Amino acid sequence: MLHQPTVEVTDDASVRRRPRAVAIGVFDGVHIGHAQVIAGCDTVLTFDPHPLQVLRPDDVPALLTTVPTKVARLAALGVREVVVLRFDARWAAVAAPSFVDDLLVGRLGAHTVSVGANFRFGAGGEGSGHVLRRDGRFRTRVTPLVRSAAGVVSSSRIRASLSSGDIGAVTRLLGRPHALTGRGAPGRSVVVDTGLAVPPAGRYRVLVNDVPTHAVVDDRGRITVDEQLRGRVELVLRCRVDR
Repeated sequence: MLHQPTVEVTDDASVRRRPRAVAIGVFDGVHIGHAQVIAGCDTVLTFDPHPLQVLRPDDVPALLTTVPTKVARLAALGVREVVVLRFDARWAAVAAPSFVDDLLVGRLGAHTVSVGANFRFGAGGEGSGHVLRRDGRFRTRVTPLVRSAAGVVSSSRIRASLSSGDIGAVTRLLGRPHALTGRGAPGRSVVVDTGLAVPPAGRYRVLVNDVPTHAVVDDRGRITVDEQLRGRVELVLRCRVDR
Protein backbone atom coordinates (compact mmCIF):
# COMPACT_ATOMS: atom_id res chain seq x y z
CA MET A 1 0.00 0.00 0.00
CA LEU A 2 1.00 3.63 -0.43
CA HIS A 3 2.98 4.84 2.58
CA GLN A 4 2.68 8.61 2.90
CA PRO A 5 5.61 10.76 4.04
CA THR A 6 4.77 13.57 6.40
CA VAL A 7 2.97 16.40 4.61
CA GLU A 8 0.89 19.31 5.88
CA VAL A 9 -2.57 19.71 4.35
CA THR A 10 -4.36 23.05 4.66
CA ASP A 11 -7.02 24.95 2.74
CA ASP A 12 -7.15 28.41 1.25
CA ALA A 13 -9.02 29.81 4.25
CA SER A 14 -6.65 28.60 6.98
CA VAL A 15 -3.24 28.67 5.29
CA ARG A 16 -0.65 30.87 7.00
CA ARG A 17 1.52 33.16 4.94
CA ARG A 18 5.21 32.24 4.58
CA PRO A 19 7.74 32.24 1.73
CA ARG A 20 6.78 29.41 -0.62
CA ALA A 21 7.69 27.85 -3.94
CA VAL A 22 4.22 26.92 -5.20
CA ALA A 23 3.17 24.57 -8.00
CA ILE A 24 -0.44 25.11 -9.12
CA GLY A 25 -2.75 22.65 -10.83
CA VAL A 26 -5.48 20.05 -10.48
CA PHE A 27 -2.82 17.32 -10.79
CA ASP A 28 -5.32 14.47 -11.14
CA GLY A 29 -3.30 11.26 -11.20
CA VAL A 30 0.01 13.05 -10.48
CA HIS A 31 1.56 11.80 -13.72
CA ILE A 32 5.04 12.24 -15.19
CA GLY A 33 4.18 15.64 -16.64
CA HIS A 34 2.86 16.87 -13.31
CA ALA A 35 6.08 15.72 -11.65
CA GLN A 36 8.06 18.14 -13.81
CA VAL A 37 5.81 21.06 -12.85
CA ILE A 38 6.11 20.16 -9.17
CA ALA A 39 9.88 19.55 -9.11
CA GLY A 40 11.64 21.94 -6.74
CA CYS A 41 8.43 23.22 -5.12
CA ASP A 42 7.74 22.74 -1.42
CA THR A 43 4.03 23.58 -1.75
CA VAL A 44 1.25 22.51 -4.13
CA LEU A 45 -1.94 24.51 -4.60
CA THR A 46 -4.64 22.22 -5.93
CA PHE A 47 -8.43 22.30 -6.30
CA ASP A 48 -11.35 20.34 -4.87
CA PRO A 49 -13.79 19.67 -6.35
CA HIS A 50 -12.45 19.50 -9.88
CA PRO A 51 -13.09 22.99 -11.36
CA LEU A 52 -15.29 21.50 -14.10
CA GLN A 53 -17.73 20.47 -11.38
CA VAL A 54 -18.53 24.17 -11.05
CA LEU A 55 -17.76 25.48 -14.53
CA ARG A 56 -19.22 22.71 -16.72
CA PRO A 57 -20.87 20.03 -14.57
CA ASP A 58 -21.87 17.91 -17.57
CA ASP A 59 -18.21 17.58 -18.57
CA VAL A 60 -16.78 16.44 -15.23
CA PRO A 61 -14.51 13.42 -15.86
CA ALA A 62 -14.20 10.36 -13.68
CA LEU A 63 -11.05 10.99 -11.68
CA LEU A 64 -7.80 9.07 -11.30
CA THR A 65 -7.20 10.02 -7.66
CA THR A 66 -9.12 11.07 -4.60
CA VAL A 67 -7.74 14.03 -2.66
CA PRO A 68 -6.06 11.80 0.00
CA THR A 69 -4.38 9.70 -2.69
CA LYS A 70 -3.29 12.83 -4.54
CA VAL A 71 -1.78 14.21 -1.34
CA ALA A 72 0.14 10.97 -0.80
CA ARG A 73 1.46 11.01 -4.38
CA LEU A 74 2.55 14.64 -3.98
CA ALA A 75 4.27 13.85 -0.69
CA ALA A 76 6.18 11.06 -2.43
CA LEU A 77 7.56 13.71 -4.80
CA GLY A 78 8.93 15.68 -1.87
CA VAL A 79 6.13 18.20 -1.42
CA ARG A 80 5.93 19.45 2.18
CA GLU A 81 2.54 21.19 2.07
CA VAL A 82 -0.63 20.80 0.02
CA VAL A 83 -3.08 23.70 0.01
CA VAL A 84 -6.54 22.59 -1.16
CA LEU A 85 -8.59 25.41 -2.63
CA ARG A 86 -12.28 24.64 -2.14
CA PHE A 87 -13.36 25.59 -5.64
CA ASP A 88 -16.86 27.05 -5.88
CA ALA A 89 -18.83 29.68 -7.82
CA ARG A 90 -17.17 32.43 -5.80
CA TRP A 91 -13.69 31.31 -6.81
CA ALA A 92 -14.83 30.78 -10.40
CA ALA A 93 -15.74 34.49 -10.54
CA VAL A 94 -12.43 35.78 -9.15
CA ALA A 95 -10.49 37.75 -11.74
CA ALA A 96 -6.93 36.67 -12.51
CA PRO A 97 -5.31 39.77 -10.89
CA SER A 98 -7.22 39.15 -7.66
CA PHE A 99 -6.22 35.49 -7.67
CA VAL A 100 -2.59 36.57 -7.82
CA ASP A 101 -2.83 39.50 -5.40
CA ASP A 102 -5.06 37.93 -2.75
CA LEU A 103 -4.07 34.26 -2.89
CA LEU A 104 -0.62 33.75 -4.39
CA VAL A 105 0.98 36.84 -2.89
CA GLY A 106 -1.34 37.78 -0.03
CA ARG A 107 -2.07 34.40 1.56
CA LEU A 108 0.67 32.11 0.29
CA GLY A 109 3.62 34.49 0.10
CA ALA A 110 4.83 32.87 -3.10
CA HIS A 111 8.37 33.73 -4.17
CA THR A 112 8.25 31.11 -6.96
CA VAL A 113 5.23 29.92 -8.96
CA SER A 114 5.36 26.86 -11.21
CA VAL A 115 2.63 25.94 -13.71
CA GLY A 116 2.19 23.82 -16.80
CA ALA A 117 2.07 25.40 -20.25
CA ASN A 118 -1.70 24.80 -20.52
CA PHE A 119 -2.60 26.16 -17.07
CA ARG A 120 -5.38 28.76 -16.93
CA PHE A 121 -6.83 30.61 -13.95
CA GLY A 122 -9.18 33.45 -13.12
CA ALA A 123 -12.69 34.18 -14.37
CA GLY A 124 -13.07 33.03 -17.95
CA GLY A 125 -9.59 31.49 -17.89
CA GLU A 126 -8.03 34.92 -18.47
CA GLY A 127 -4.86 34.09 -16.53
CA SER A 128 -1.97 31.99 -17.86
CA GLY A 129 1.70 31.35 -17.33
CA HIS A 130 2.47 34.33 -19.54
CA VAL A 131 0.35 36.56 -17.27
CA LEU A 132 2.20 35.26 -14.22
CA ARG A 133 5.57 35.95 -15.84
CA ARG A 134 4.72 39.64 -16.09
CA ASP A 135 4.41 39.89 -12.31
CA GLY A 136 7.71 40.90 -10.74
CA ARG A 137 6.81 39.91 -7.19
CA PHE A 138 7.73 36.26 -7.77
CA ARG A 139 9.64 34.08 -10.21
CA THR A 140 7.47 32.14 -12.64
CA ARG A 141 8.37 28.80 -14.21
CA VAL A 142 6.19 27.56 -17.08
CA THR A 143 6.88 23.89 -17.80
CA PRO A 144 6.34 22.65 -21.39
CA LEU A 145 3.92 19.79 -21.88
CA VAL A 146 5.61 16.40 -21.68
CA ARG A 147 5.28 14.23 -24.79
CA SER A 148 5.48 10.49 -25.20
CA ALA A 149 5.64 8.47 -28.40
CA ALA A 150 1.84 8.69 -28.74
CA GLY A 151 1.42 12.38 -27.91
CA VAL A 152 1.06 14.78 -25.00
CA VAL A 153 0.94 13.25 -21.52
CA SER A 154 -2.26 14.37 -19.80
CA SER A 155 -4.78 13.19 -17.24
CA SER A 156 -7.38 13.02 -20.02
CA ARG A 157 -5.20 10.71 -22.07
CA ILE A 158 -4.55 8.48 -19.08
CA ARG A 159 -8.29 8.24 -18.41
CA ALA A 160 -8.83 7.27 -22.05
CA SER A 161 -6.14 4.58 -21.80
CA LEU A 162 -7.70 3.28 -18.60
CA SER A 163 -11.19 3.18 -20.12
CA SER A 164 -9.85 1.14 -23.06
CA GLY A 165 -8.07 -1.31 -20.76
CA ASP A 166 -4.57 -0.35 -21.87
CA ILE A 167 -2.99 -0.78 -18.45
CA GLY A 168 0.52 -0.68 -19.89
CA ALA A 169 -0.04 2.82 -21.28
CA VAL A 170 -1.56 3.97 -17.99
CA THR A 171 1.51 2.73 -16.12
CA ARG A 172 3.94 4.43 -18.52
CA LEU A 173 2.14 7.78 -18.46
CA LEU A 174 1.75 7.83 -14.68
CA GLY A 175 5.30 6.62 -14.12
CA ARG A 176 4.01 3.88 -11.81
CA PRO A 177 1.18 1.31 -11.67
CA HIS A 178 -2.27 2.82 -11.22
CA ALA A 179 -4.11 2.22 -7.94
CA LEU A 180 -7.83 2.34 -7.21
CA THR A 181 -8.97 3.03 -3.66
CA GLY A 182 -12.15 1.93 -1.93
CA ARG A 183 -13.43 -0.47 0.68
CA GLY A 184 -14.05 -4.16 0.95
CA ALA A 185 -17.68 -5.34 0.82
CA PRO A 186 -19.54 -8.66 1.12
CA GLY A 187 -19.19 -11.06 -1.79
CA ARG A 188 -15.47 -10.38 -2.27
CA SER A 189 -16.30 -7.07 -3.92
CA VAL A 190 -14.52 -3.73 -3.81
CA VAL A 191 -16.60 -0.57 -3.63
CA VAL A 192 -14.43 2.02 -5.37
CA ASP A 193 -14.37 5.53 -3.94
CA THR A 194 -17.01 7.81 -5.47
CA GLY A 195 -16.03 9.52 -8.68
CA LEU A 196 -13.04 7.35 -9.57
CA ALA A 197 -12.51 5.96 -13.07
CA VAL A 198 -12.45 2.16 -13.35
CA PRO A 199 -11.10 -0.03 -16.17
CA PRO A 200 -13.46 -1.80 -18.58
CA ALA A 201 -14.92 -5.24 -18.04
CA GLY A 202 -12.21 -7.87 -17.89
CA ARG A 203 -9.87 -9.86 -15.68
CA TYR A 204 -6.80 -8.17 -14.24
CA ARG A 205 -3.70 -9.13 -12.33
CA VAL A 206 -3.60 -6.83 -9.29
CA LEU A 207 -2.13 -6.17 -5.88
CA VAL A 208 -4.73 -5.81 -3.15
CA ASN A 209 -3.18 -4.18 -0.10
CA ASP A 210 0.19 -5.42 -1.40
CA VAL A 211 -1.04 -9.03 -1.88
CA PRO A 212 -0.90 -10.44 -5.45
CA THR A 213 -4.26 -11.70 -6.71
CA HIS A 214 -6.77 -11.27 -9.54
CA ALA A 215 -9.73 -8.94 -9.96
CA VAL A 216 -12.71 -9.10 -12.30
CA VAL A 217 -14.54 -5.99 -13.51
CA ASP A 218 -18.07 -6.65 -14.80
CA ASP A 219 -20.05 -4.72 -17.41
CA ARG A 220 -21.41 -2.37 -14.75
CA GLY A 221 -17.97 -1.48 -13.39
CA ARG A 222 -18.31 -3.64 -10.28
CA ILE A 223 -15.07 -5.21 -9.05
CA THR A 224 -14.63 -8.58 -7.34
CA VAL A 225 -11.40 -10.18 -6.18
CA ASP A 226 -10.28 -13.66 -5.22
CA GLU A 227 -10.60 -13.16 -1.47
CA GLN A 228 -12.90 -11.52 1.06
CA LEU A 229 -11.82 -8.03 2.10
CA ARG A 230 -12.66 -5.69 4.93
CA GLY A 231 -11.88 -2.05 5.57
CA ARG A 232 -9.94 0.23 3.25
CA VAL A 233 -8.55 -1.28 0.07
CA GLU A 234 -5.84 -0.21 -2.36
CA LEU A 235 -6.07 -2.15 -5.62
CA VAL A 236 -3.02 -1.73 -7.85
CA LEU A 237 -3.54 -2.64 -11.52
CA ARG A 238 -0.64 -4.69 -12.89
CA CYS A 239 -1.95 -5.95 -16.25
CA ARG A 240 -5.01 -7.26 -18.05
CA VAL A 241 -5.04 -11.03 -18.50
CA ASP A 242 -8.16 -11.80 -20.56
CA ARG A 243 -6.86 -10.62 -23.94
